[in-house]
Amino acid sequence: MRVLKFGGTSVGDAAAFERAVQIVRAHENAPVVVVVSAMSGITDALISGNREVINKQLQRHVEVAEIFGIPAVVECRALIENSRREIAALLDAKIPSLQKQDAVAAYGETLCARLFAVVLEHRGISAAYGRRVRSVTPSVATLRNAVVTTG
Repeated sequence: MRVLKFGGTSVGDAAAFERAVQIVRAHENAPVVVVVSAMSGITDALISGNREVINKQLQRHVEVAEIFGIPAVVECRALIENSRREIAALLDAKIPSLQKQDAVAAYGETLCARLFAVVLEHRGISAAYGRRVRSVTPSVATLRNAVVTTG
């Protein structure tokens, strides 16, 4: 099994997604766990709490889906709309600041991982999004979001 990690700039736009897909494709001969960060700029936008900035940044996920011509673009739009509502509710919630910040920031990784799994599938690479990864090594055990290919 191979673990591939892509940071925010490595999944920052459609061109970056395509490069990441090609790297995953190069390792298709064995199972791969792909870990992605939020798209570049998303985490900062989410932490800012500025809803206009958040909405603009979240829209980038839909743009990537549209550029790839993914049939599930309608589902992607619905996922983004649902996330916007949930983020707004979190921002309005009366919970401690750091807890709120962590909960809101997690959306960036979650959305990116889900989109990356769909893009891999669209490119003919069998993949599934997973919210939690069981312990493979101590470092992998801490992952919140991952995409697993079947190689």
